[in-house]
Amino acid sequence: MNSEAAKREKKRAEIMEAAFRLFLQKGYANTKIIEIANSAKIGKGTVYEYFKSKDQILLDIILKYVKNEFIQLSGRINEARSLQEKLRAYIDFEMEFVGKYGMYALEIKKTVLASTDTKISGEICKAIYDVIEAEHRNILQIVEYGLKKEQLRSFISSTVTARFIVGVVGTYAAIKCGLPNELGFSGTEEEGSFFSDRLLEQCTPDDIIDLILETLHSILLVSDIIFPPLFMI
Repeated sequence: MNSEAAKREKKRAEIMEAAFRLFLQKGYANTKIIEIANSAKIGKGTVYEYFKSKDQILLDIILKYVKNEFIQLSGRINEARSLQEKLRAYIDFEMEFVGKYGMYALEIKKTVLASTDTKISGEICKAIYDVIEAEHRNILQIVEYGLKKEQLRSFISSTVTARFIVGVVGTYAAIKCGLPNELGFSGTEEEGSFFSDRLLEQCTPDDIIDLILETLHSILLVSDIIFPPLFMI
């Protein structure tokens, strides 16, 4: 990449970062191009030299930043050789994701995975759904590996199991990085929550793997009268 192209790419990234901060703070619909320009310390016309519309800025944020993160996770899971190693790969990824985006990590997921803004274009909605599918495929890949290796049984929906894993790991990453816990998986020790914030904060990634598997195992031991175990540990 020559120096001129590098300068343009740098400026483009600065505009996207400024826009992303504003989208998180004010919401996509409430953010104006002039505000993006002011935040990036450039003129409004300069924004249009790099992006044809606000929609294109959001679409590029989703495709270049967020979607690629989850696409890369698939390779890391494939390289892992055991159920525990695959879970560790996912935990490491989530920790890196939160660490990279800092205080905006939870908002990134909300913006991309839980958008209900009716003004967002169909192209952006498709990109959002692609991101949702990418994360779900990655975690289902772990569950399906466990089924194949007979460490899991398929009586309970693989989707439910995957959502449980995503919730626990996401909560752990948020707490370890000092972000607000908004996923609903933990509470205070006084409330009797098994996933208390204090407990999770003291855990290592390997502890979280044990916690996930042991919790599911314990739940199914209690409910074994009703249905066969999902996990065989």
